[in-house]
Amino acid sequence: MGSCEEAHYYLQVCGVSSLDGNSDGEPCEMLCGTAR
Repeated sequence: MGSCEEAHYYLQVCGVSSLDGNSDGEPCEMLCGTAR
C-alpha cells in the first residue's frame, strides 16, 4: 500500500476486509494515522 487513499479504495471498492483489522471501517491504521 502506498497511501491511505489506496487502502480505502481496496477496502471499499475491492472488499479486502483484511485491511481493517479492528473492524472500525478505517483500513491500515498504521498507514492512515489512526493507530492508538
